[in-house]
Amino acid sequence: MVVAPKDVIEKWEGDVLRRALGIKDVGVCHGSRRETGARVVLTTYDTLKARLEDFRGPWTVVVMDEVQRAKNFGSQRHKALRQVLSGAKHRLGLSATPWENSLDELWTIVDLLSPGFLGHRKAFAEYIGKPFLEGDAEAEAALLSLLSLVLLQRTYRDVEDELGELALPPKRERAERVPLSEEQAALYEAILETYSERPLGL
Repeated sequence: MVVAPKDVIEKWEGDVLRRALGIKDVGVCHGSRRETGARVVLTTYDTLKARLEDFRGPWTVVVMDEVQRAKNFGSQRHKALRQVLSGAKHRLGLSATPWENSLDELWTIVDLLSPGFLGHRKAFAEYIGKPFLEGDAEAEAALLSLLSLVLLQRTYRDVEDELGELALPPKRERAERVPLSEEQAALYEAILETYSERPLGL
């Protein structure tokens, strides 16, 4: 099963049919389509949450595209996904931003994919998360070492050759200094003088 944002469901359907050798039985369970008996089932996070009974499984593999959409521990979406994953033999999460706002989100995503791997949520926050955010080198090394066991990262350079004509051209930078006009300079000086006399926001 593949769980993905609704705007990429059709792309997933086309890619599976085109690239997965021997797989022609692909079903979509979203909107008016309820094709849950196919070999590969595609659905969205919200559909899975709303029709949980249709996705109990068991599943051989569950792939979660943009898995950060289930980053909020305790949310209905996260709870529904965790129930489905309990009957999955293999789990795979895809994300360009596994950590957006807090280390708790990172813990939540990793625990969804590999339950217990980062330990208990509160213990992780106290013994790794907090020291890491305070700049502790040992905590940083420990976290990166753990993540290297479950995280496969691909950069643009890794896929550049695969993109062919779609690859971006080399980046070119040109710095130009633009002087302020008299009016802009006066405004800048006035603002600078105002806020140099009192703390920002007061």
